[in-house]
Amino acid sequence: MIGLKRGTVKLLNHEKEWELEAQRTIFRLYKILGTVARDIQHVGSTAILAIKAKPIIDIVVAVDDFKDVLALESELGNDGFYYRPNVNIKDQLLFACGSYYDGTGDLQTHFIHVVLTNSMEWTNYINFRDYLNKMPTVAKEYEDLKTSLAAATPVDKGRERYLRGKHDFIVYTLRKALVNFYLGKTIEIKIDRPIGSAHPKHLDLVYPINYGYIPGVLGGDGEELDVYLLGVSKPIKEYKARVIGVVHRHNDVEDKLVAAPEGTIFTQTEIAEAVHFQEQYYESEIETIPKLNFISKELINKGWSCDKKYCVTTTDGVKYLLRVTPKEKSANRAEMFRMQQQVAALGVPMCRPIEIGSCDEGLYTVQTWVDGKDAEEIIPHLNNSEQYAYGLEAGRILKVIHSIPAPENQPDWEQRFNAKIDRKIEMYNDCHVKFEGAEDIMAYIESNRFLLSNRRQSYQHGDYHIGNMMIEKNKIVIIDFDRYDFGDPWEEFNRIVWCAQASPIFASGIINGYFDNEVPLEFWKLLALYISSNMLSSIPWAIPFGESEVNTMLNQAKDVLSWYNNMHNPIPTWYIK
Repeated sequence: MIGLKRGTVKLLNHEKEWELEAQRTIFRLYKILGTVARDIQHVGSTAILAIKAKPIIDIVVAVDDFKDVLALESELGNDGFYYRPNVNIKDQLLFACGSYYDGTGDLQTHFIHVVLTNSMEWTNYINFRDYLNKMPTVAKEYEDLKTSLAAATPVDKGRERYLRGKHDFIVYTLRKALVNFYLGKTIEIKIDRPIGSAHPKHLDLVYPINYGYIPGVLGGDGEELDVYLLGVSKPIKEYKARVIGVVHRHNDVEDKLVAAPEGTIFTQTEIAEAVHFQEQYYESEIETIPKLNFISKELINKGWSCDKKYCVTTTDGVKYLLRVTPKEKSANRAEMFRMQQQVAALGVPMCRPIEIGSCDEGLYTVQTWVDGKDAEEIIPHLNNSEQYAYGLEAGRILKVIHSIPAPENQPDWEQRFNAKIDRKIEMYNDCHVKFEGAEDIMAYIESNRFLLSNRRQSYQHGDYHIGNMMIEKNKIVIIDFDRYDFGDPWEEFNRIVWCAQASPIFASGIINGYFDNEVPLEFWKLLALYISSNMLSSIPWAIPFGESEVNTMLNQAKDVLSWYNNMHNPIPTWYIK
């Protein structure tokens, strides 16, 4: 059920349909807003998996300028998103859906909250959702509070009493969610009280460590969130460090972060001693990133990366995936870990990042263990409806992954990918192994380069196909984010060749799930371009791995040319609507 009569307060048990409707709504919004929307996510209680909620979908949209959204007010209204200019919500725009707003009834079904990109409003919406999904006991407290308020005020005009009753809980929870979000993250710190400086109000308090804040991030006191920086022995003005702990103040309105240089470890006792000079005046409790102790380690001989992989087991019997990257290959691993944290925060089923640090062999990461089976061994042997259902699920997951925008300084996609095409053509021309039909591929590429113009860019998994998926408890789980990148989200589909060879029905489901069964023709033309360029480079790529791998790529090129009728039809023959 979705929708509630205006002025009523009614809570329902969580329904899977809420997430599906949220994803459909996000797709509709992207179609209207396009690149105006920097990110769109499902938030509110219907996005918290374990609790009851009002059956009204909350969506938050991040934009750079409210004027860009108001310029599309007419288009939004035509699709059922009605602007509510008189609603007094600070620093955001509100749009609403339902028969109450179009004049045909009295139901409210959706609230669309438009906020500024990277604003505290955006941060609070996302953190509140993620924190309650991560902390089931806190989520239960919230549910109990809402249940009691709903029972006391089943009819509440504007739901004002209901909202007031939740206010203090939400404020406190947002404070805890904020510091919890940063635990384990890498941050940029502005140092305003370096080593040797005095407190601005208490001159007898001299700082023995660097002390600063995260610019633009507001803590519980309404000021920028403070950070103790350990492990740097000289006064500095700014620093990039990893948050290793949180100082929870029980008799104050704010908490403090504790950070240190990447790979540097401090015990809870060492942190307490370092911050005692100031925390002695408060009732404080220190939280650190929990360290895992392994009692067994089993080598995993799978995959193409240079990492050594192990299945490790902790003292409490929980399995994890341990990856060790050689020092010479570890330059981008911290950033990869940070991006995986961001993907996991969206609820993507994956090996969730747990811990990162330095070791004698290089850099290690710990991720949750997937106790399942390889999807390519399971899916092709299922019946058609089961294969298609898994495809739909994989497509919807990919849509969520692509909701993470690319950095603002990302190079132009058209120039970037054209350069990549040129390199691939050169690689093929220099290669001694050729395949029949390559000239058709090159002709298609040259006549369709114009499609690369003005493409939106987003985060990419980098190797999204059936070989990097597992089935755990009858659900798809995505693995191996090592090749992540930023680019045209549609380019991510270039690996669908592997899926189509394993199961055309599964591959069709991925595309239909991603586009909610409305696949634009432009997608097919671009996909053919991306797959074509991959075919040219796949042959020289395979040569170092031996004749068997070369033959695999030659057979794949033959399949691709057959699917596309020698590149004369942009929709592959395996696709099923």
